[in-house]
This record gives sequence, C-alpha cells and structure tokens, in this order.
Amino acid sequence: MIYTKDIRNPKIIKILIIATIILVFSILISKSYNVYQVNKMNKLTQDIYNHPLKVSNHALYVKTNLYKIHRDMKDIVLYPNENDLKRLIKQVKNRELDVYRSLDIIKKHILGDEGRKLEHYTRTMFQKWSPIREKVIELSKNNNYEEAIGITKGVGADHVILLEESAKNLYLYAQEKATHFKNESMIIFDEFEKFNLIITLVFLGIFLFMSYYIIKKLSKDIEMLEANRILLETIINESPNPIMLHNEKGKVLMVNKVLEELCEYTYEEINTIEKWRKHIYGKEASPIEEYIENLYKSDHRVEEGEVTIKTKSGKKLIWNFSSTPIGKIDNVRAVISSAMDITKLKDKDNLLYIQSRHAAMGEMLSNISHQWRQPLSLISTISTGSELTYTNKNFDEQAFRKSMQQINNTVQYLSKTIDDFRNFFNPNKEKNTFSIKTIFEKTFSLISTQFSHRNINIIKEIRDVEIMGFENELLQVIINILNNSRDALELKKIKEKNIFINVHTKDEKVLINIKDNAGGINEEIIEKVFDPYFTTKHQTQGTGIGLYMSEEIIEKHMNGEIKVKNETYKHKDIEYIGASFTITLPLD
Repeated sequence: MIYTKDIRNPKIIKILIIATIILVFSILISKSYNVYQVNKMNKLTQDIYNHPLKVSNHALYVKTNLYKIHRDMKDIVLYPNENDLKRLIKQVKNRELDVYRSLDIIKKHILGDEGRKLEHYTRTMFQKWSPIREKVIELSKNNNYEEAIGITKGVGADHVILLEESAKNLYLYAQEKATHFKNESMIIFDEFEKFNLIITLVFLGIFLFMSYYIIKKLSKDIEMLEANRILLETIINESPNPIMLHNEKGKVLMVNKVLEELCEYTYEEINTIEKWRKHIYGKEASPIEEYIENLYKSDHRVEEGEVTIKTKSGKKLIWNFSSTPIGKIDNVRAVISSAMDITKLKDKDNLLYIQSRHAAMGEMLSNISHQWRQPLSLISTISTGSELTYTNKNFDEQAFRKSMQQINNTVQYLSKTIDDFRNFFNPNKEKNTFSIKTIFEKTFSLISTQFSHRNINIIKEIRDVEIMGFENELLQVIINILNNSRDALELKKIKEKNIFINVHTKDEKVLINIKDNAGGINEEIIEKVFDPYFTTKHQTQGTGIGLYMSEEIIEKHMNGEIKVKNETYKHKDIEYIGASFTITLPLD
C-alpha cells in the first residue's frame, strides 16, 4: 500500500496554524507598539518644537529687546538732537511691539501653570514700564534732561532689573522643559529599543521553531517520496499491462518488464521516442510522431485506441493505448502511456464475427427460400399454362405475350432479390452516407415473406433521416432484432402478432425503436442478452452471438448505443407487454 501520510494530518495542521497565529499576532502587536511609540515620539518632537524651542527663542528675544529698549532710553536722555530723538523714540516703539509679539507666542505655547505665571508676570512688568518710558520721553522732548536722567537711573533702572530677571526666569523655565523632554525622549527610545529586542528574539524563536519543524517534516516527506518512488516503480514494473514513461524531449524514462517481454526489445534499444517509433511502428512512424507530440500539450487522459505494433521478431500485436499527462519531471513535461494487449480478444471477436455472419447467412438462405418459393411457383404455373395454350388451336397470342411479360416481371423480382442478398453479404468496411428509410426498405425486401406468412404485422413510423456509418452492418442489426421478435411471437402463440418500428430524431441523434407484443424478456436475464453465446432459444435454434455482435457493431463501429427493456404500452386501446430495443446513433 502506498504511504499516504502527509501534511493534511490534523495535528500537523493545528501546530502550523497555532504557530502562524502567534507569529501574526506578534507582528501585529509589534507594529501597533511601534506605531504608538512613533506617534509618541512625534508628539514629543512637536512639543519640543512648540514649547521649549519656540518659548526659549522668544524669551531670548524678549530679553534682548528689553536690553535694547533700555539702551535706547539711555540714549534719549543724553541730549540728542531732534532727528536722533525722533529716531530713538520710533525705535523704542517698534521694539515694544516685538516684545508683545514674542510674549503672545510664549503665552500660546508655554506649558504648565508656572510657565503661564512667569509669562503673565513678565507681561505685567513690561506694561508697568511703559508709563515710566513715556514720562522720560516727554521730559526729553521738553529738554528736561536732568529729571529724565534721574528717573532713568532710579525707578527705570530698578524696573528694568526686575523685568530682565523675569525674562531670564522665563528663558530658564523653557530650557528646563527642553531638558525634561530630552530625558523623556531618551526613556521612550530605551523602551522602544528594549521592546524591539524582545520582539526580535520572539520572532527569531518562532522562526527557528518553524524552520526546525518544516525541515524535519520535509525530511520525512523526502523519505516518503523516495519510498513512494520505489513503490511506484515496483508497481509499474510488476503491472500485467505494458507501461511507458516518457517526456517531451523525446526521452523514454522507464518501461516495465511486460513491455520489454511483449515487444522483445530491451530498454536500451527503445530508450528514446525516435527508437520506439522506428522499431515498433515501422512505416507507420510518421503519423504516430505527430500524435505523440500532441500528447505533451494535452492536460487530460487521451485514448489512442487500437494500434498494431511489430515486435522484434516481426510478430504483430494489437494494443489498446491510453496516455495521461503527469506534470513535470525535472522541469520537463512527462506522460505515462499504458496499453492492453487485445490481440487474443480481437482474434476472438473475429471468430464471433465470422460465426455471426454464418448464422446470418443461414437466416438469409432461409429467407431466400421463402422469397423465391411463390415467384418460382408462379413461373412454373404460367409456363405450363402457356405451353398448353400454345398447342391449342384457339391460340391467343395476346394472352401468351401477357403471360411471358408476367414471367419476365417475376424474373426481374428474383434478380432484385439476388442483388439485395449480395449487398447484404458485401464485406465493404468503408463508411458511407445512407438513408434510414432505405435501410428498412431493404430489410423488408429481404424478410417480408417470412413475416407475412406468419401473420406478423409490422407497424411503421419511420422518419427519413440520413446518417454516416456502415450500412450493411446496421442492416444486419435490424434484421437480427426483427428475427428475435419473430421467434418470440411464434413461441408465445399470440393471436395478433405486432412489431412496432419508430424512427425519430432528438438532440442531434437518431433513435430507432423496435418493440413487439411477445410479453417481454425475463427480468432475471434481460441484463445478459448482449453477452456472447447467451441465448434464450434451444441450442438447435440459436448461437447466442446475434445480439452480442449487434452491440459490438452499434457501439464500437458506429459510436452509438443499444439498449433493451420491457415496455408496457397500448395499441388500439389494447394493453401489450413486449421487449423494446432502442438504437441511438449520432446524426453527424
């Protein structure tokens, strides 16, 4: 028995599914965690940009602008000319606006209550410095420089010190936040690195487990395949039928012992398709070459049918070949061809065919005697009467000529009968197109006398259809079925003997149905009626090969089908039972 254990084993499938699920979930978790950490790092980066970076930069701008405003205020009280005074005042106003813009940005991005308080305090202190600056500017405009210098060195200087301290604290707060974010970022990065290391180790462990398991399984599978290969070679080698394995490159990969024995060639003598064709087929090698090339393009079983091959000693054998593609071997398409040696069967079939023809010839000779009995009797009667009339004094020439014409017509009828019988025994094996209606006309011409003498009614409903096939062989089948019905009707002693013939078409096929009212065939034997040498008649009346040969002719020679069943039916309101034979033939 071939070793059939494979990866469809439920335990193996379960383990692989669990390992795959763990791997998939690990990947999903890893990816989710990575996305989470990346988003966290992204937010932290954004926070660093929006808070420490922006806040510290603008805190530095505030501190710088405070210093510049304080310097400009000192320049205002140092007796400048009118143009310089206007320029300095405008410069102070612009820097005031810059301070407020920086404070607005700080207010928007600063984090924490402490930071917001520092911004609010700095803004308040800057706003309180504004009236002091305005007073110093007004005094300078009125040339009251001594009072302006006093305010600048006193209240103004004290206010600037506090304001610069506040701006410094704001800047330091932003730097502290930056350090905090940096430390947090390093912690996240460390966690991210640790997690990736763990996941990498998990993936590596799963990969190593699965690799080990798959390698182990593959090793077993390779061992199994090798065992199966050896087993398959043994089966092929010991097969009772000839088998050949070959590929599209023309190499014969293997032949079994039976093939070598029957062909009388060793593998080395036929190890290529070229050698095989030349040795086995001889003059018929050319058409076989095209057939073999087409085999490799097929994706299904191909029946080659009966092929005559020649052995090394010159003996002819009849093999029934079939070939099946088996995929690729070493990346080359391969085909396995097997054959059945039917030489003895064909000899037996030929014997059966000869016996069938002899039986049919006996039937035909009987039909000839029936067909000719009445015409010959008529000729004898007319010739005797004509001779008497001719010697009579009251000779009627017109009546004599009429008698001679009647004899001639009868002789013509006999001549036609001879032609019909000769055509029936014509061994022509060429297919031709013929009419079904003509077939039945020939049939009735051959057997009608026997049926009419036995008071057998033939009810016909025949559609005129033309088919391609062997005309005489179909004629033989129909006569055989009708003769069987005739014998059954005679045996049953039925008062009204009927045979019904119906010919019609259906689904591109012609159906010929012949049934009688002889009561049918025993159900216990109806399945055997097509077996060779099976007969329901006495040994002196039948050979048992008529229906067997009928089936051979219809199915093997004409690609049709013949079936029999018992059928119950009505005719003229009377119920009958009889055997019903149906012949189905292709129209094209």
